[in-house]
Amino acid sequence: MTTVWYASVLPLQSEAVLSAWIKRLPQQRQERVQRLRSEEAKRLSVGAWALLLEAYRTLGVDVSDWTPLENPHGKPYFQERTEFQFSLSHSGQCVLCALSDAPVGCDVERIRPFDKRVANRFFSAEENRLLEQAEDKSELFTRIWTCKESYVKAIGTGLSTPLSSFSADPTATPPTLKRSGDFKTDFSLVTAALYGEYRMAVCTKRPIRSVSELPLWDE
Repeated sequence: MTTVWYASVLPLQSEAVLSAWIKRLPQQRQERVQRLRSEEAKRLSVGAWALLLEAYRTLGVDVSDWTPLENPHGKPYFQERTEFQFSLSHSGQCVLCALSDAPVGCDVERIRPFDKRVANRFFSAEENRLLEQAEDKSELFTRIWTCKESYVKAIGTGLSTPLSSFSADPTATPPTLKRSGDFKTDFSLVTAALYGEYRMAVCTKRPIRSVSELPLWDE
């Protein structure tokens, strides 16, 4: 089963709340946060991991002492319990995480202006045809992007898999993934709007049990 959680990082604008959360992060994450120069980047990095800790705590699992590692393409996992699979994403003031017992990927993006040059470079011909027909190209551009990002995160290859090598159609019911040739996948896509201006996608092999908001106020 897959669960999806999201939160606003606005509470972390409080220095007291941000500092309290940093102290609760694994040492590796604390060191990574301290290397960040931008305050916004710090809030997003802390917020994503804080959301992960809170989401697992809500499910009755304490992962605070587990060791986070990354595969060669940046996909995170726990050294102690690799069966506890998760994915994190952040954009603007929003953080997102997906938890599962199978490979999973998630992505959230604030709606960005449509950029034809980016679409031509990273999107498939089929996706570009969808965009040509769309009334709101910026909104659909963002939805397609989140679908593609969530897939490459789910399979653990990141951007080493060319985004133009497969197609996502978030306008289909349900959203679809496909690739030329003999490409087959047992992943499925779920998309949603968050906080009005954000779009999210989750790529998973398990049914999604819930999509829930969690506050990041320190207790």
